[in-house]
Parts: sequence; structure tokens; C-alpha cells
Amino acid sequence: MKHRKRLAAVGLIAALMLLLAGCDADFLQAGFNSAQTKFNGETGVTASNVGTLHRLWVANVQGGSSSRSTPAVATIDKVKYVFVATSNGFLEKRRADTGAAVWAVDDHSAGTGNEGTSTSSPAIVTPSGGTTQVVIGSMDRHVYSYDARTGAQLWAFPSGASDYDPVTTSPTITPNGWVLVTMGEHVGHNFTCHGLAGCWGSVLWAVLRIDPHNGTGNGAWGLGTGTVFTDASGNPAPGTGTWGASSPAYDGATGDVFVGEPDTLIVPGQTPDTTSGVLALNAPDNGGAFSFLWEQRWDVGGVGIAAAPAVAGGRVFVSSINSLRSFNETTGALIATNTSTHAEFSSPAVAGGTVFSGTDDGYTRALDAATLTQVWTSGQALDSSNNPVSTASPVVVGENDSKGVVPYVVFNTSGNGDVKAFNAAGSGTNTAIVTINDHGTGKGGVAVSGGVVYVQGTDGQLRAFGK
Repeated sequence: MKHRKRLAAVGLIAALMLLLAGCDADFLQAGFNSAQTKFNGETGVTASNVGTLHRLWVANVQGGSSSRSTPAVATIDKVKYVFVATSNGFLEKRRADTGAAVWAVDDHSAGTGNEGTSTSSPAIVTPSGGTTQVVIGSMDRHVYSYDARTGAQLWAFPSGASDYDPVTTSPTITPNGWVLVTMGEHVGHNFTCHGLAGCWGSVLWAVLRIDPHNGTGNGAWGLGTGTVFTDASGNPAPGTGTWGASSPAYDGATGDVFVGEPDTLIVPGQTPDTTSGVLALNAPDNGGAFSFLWEQRWDVGGVGIAAAPAVAGGRVFVSSINSLRSFNETTGALIATNTSTHAEFSSPAVAGGTVFSGTDDGYTRALDAATLTQVWTSGQALDSSNNPVSTASPVVVGENDSKGVVPYVVFNTSGNGDVKAFNAAGSGTNTAIVTINDHGTGKGGVAVSGGVVYVQGTDGQLRAFGK
């Protein structure tokens, strides 16, 4: 009960922070907020001044190549810092004004320097009465928390040996300060429920809620995924695994959590289930028990929903390898589908009644949130290196002015490392206002805070761009 009261107080703090967002908002998690809308309402960067952005600093992070994670930006003791996961398995803290290193800790990801080794993005949480923490998933099958000031490890989940899959998803912090994370069962395991309540079906993965005060799991829901193939004895058969589940999206107003489901376990000689989809649960932000809401599945060719859903305006927006879909948040009823807009990894952003998406065919697109009809598309399908434009998720900054005009700026990274900025109020074919190309600028997600754009480069460097 003490923890619940403390966590409830965090909601009041979050509400006060939103009032200040128009001036300078910290970018505390990969989706900016728990709903994964990736919309930062600050006004430091606008369509009129984004063309003046230039490099403020560049810092060499460990590993020498790009991580696909998104930086987190937080103000601690009145100083702004950037936290970034590196490709060789470290978590670094740097000053946001200079890029100077403060500390680096091994996040147990056992990186080899290969791009994409660290795909979990850091998230910042300050539980009431507790220490500001950096939480991140690890390739050693745990979720870790570190003291944001000192880098000292505070807790690990699970606390002992883990038989989960490596954690490639990113933690989501709820308004009341719980840590939500999606974790898969290790291939070949018996798929037990780990003694957690609410398990159903053949358990291959789970949405876990962790109390940041002590790192204990609180109210997890075991999840069944499509057809689970069995051996001659009826036991779950080892296959290709269940990688591909998304990070959770959480509606703080309703307590609903939405997760893209992973690919189906595939066993040689057996016909695979090629469907995947989105699962909706209710997980009260006071720590109450999880409950099932609905599930929707469709044929995605056996590829999981790795892009985090976004929830806004009573709708859940889900991107898959063959479509972008919207569902009624309460009932799960399909509202709209756009098969021209699809992305395996890029999660949709939502702002001002518009959905923004990076796509596998190389475009950044804006769609009407009510109908998913196209409003505009970027002017080029492929960049100069013939790579898809959008491998990370778009981020939107700005706010409605008094006349209802939407001067939002949409940032997205490209396959060759460019960061492209679009005027969200465009139509038809929308050409980027500015393209930041600084020797391999971006591969992971963009974070924007205080009018500064932070992105980790394809060359393993962390860069900041401002006016």
C-alpha cells in the first residue's frame, strides 16, 4: 500500500511537468510518453526555425557503431543529461550541453560492436520518495535499474538467473511510475508462468509490471501466441523463437496496455501460423490486477509486430509489415486500415489528429487519424545510399497555435544516417524542410528536448543539434 500511495504521487508530478512542456520537456522514454505517441509539445523547435539547426557537439560513444536505441534526456539537480545505450553493451550518461561523459556502466548486453546489439532504449523514472533511475533491458535476459546520478546498479529483474529471452524491447514508464516491459520465454523452455497470476494458453511471453522501488514484478500476465506446436509427447517444441514483440503502450487515463505480439513459434515440418496482432490488457496504475480486454490478429506472413502501438483519442494505432491499422481502444473493433503505409520496426507517432509513420518502402507519411487516409508523403522513397528512409520512429514537436494551425515539425532518421525534418502541415508531396547530414548522423530514434535534437549516429557517435 505504501508503494501504491508513493506511485500515485508521481502522477501529480507528471501532471505538473506537462504544464511546463511548452517551454522545455525532458524526453524520458523512447515513446516520449507512456502512450507512445512520440509527441513533445514544447515549442523550442518550430517549422520556422528548424532550418537554423546546426551541430552543437559530437561525442564518441563506446562500441564504434550504431545502436538502434533512442536516447533519453532528463534534468537532474537542474542539469540536463543524455543517456544512451551503446552497441557494445554499455549505458552512458553525458552532459546535454557539452556531450562530456559522466559515467558508463556495463548493461550486461555483452555487445560485440555490431550494429543493433543494444536495441532496448533507456527510460527514466523517479518513484516518489526514491532515487531517479535509468531502466533498460539487457541481452542477458534481465531488466536493470541504475542510479541516474552515480550509475550504481539498484536492482535487476528477475533478481536471479533468467530463462527469458534477451530483452530487446524498451521499458515503458506509466504516469504513476510503474515500469512495464515485454519479455519472451527462452526457446526450448517449458514455457511456465513463473508463478505469476493470470497466465493463460501456452505461455511464450509476458507483459511484466515492475515496482521501481525494489525491482519486484507486480501483477504480470502470461500470454499465449497463436499456434504453439508440440512434439510427440505433447510438449512445446523448440523452434525459431518468439522475438519481435513490441514495447508496451499505456493509456494512463484508462489503465489499458497494448502490445504488438511476436512472431509465431515455427517448427520444421509443421505448417506455421503466420498471423500476429495486438493484445489489449487492463493494468490499473495503482498496481491492481491485470485483466484481459481483447486481441486482434491478422496475417503478417509470420513476422511479429515489433513496432510499439500508439494510443490516442480512443484509438490504438498499430504498424505491421503489411499495413497500418487503427482499433477502438475499448472494444478492439477495427476502425481503419492503410495497406500503403507499413513498417516492421517504425512505430507511429500521433499529434493534432494526424498519424505519422516511417515506412518500409522508404517514405515518411502523414495520415488522417480518423480514417487513415493519406494527407502527405515525403518527396523521396530512397535516400542517396539507396537505403529505406525510415528505420526508426518519427518524433513530433510543437503545439497548436491560437488559430488552430498545426506548426508541428516531424523528425525521422534515414537509412544512410540523415535526420529529416518535415512541416507537419504539408499536403500532397512534402519535401523535407531540412536534412541534417553530418557524417552518419542517425540510425536510432531521435530525442528532442529544450529545442535540441539528440541522435546516435551510424558511426557510433552521439550528436546534438540546436539553434
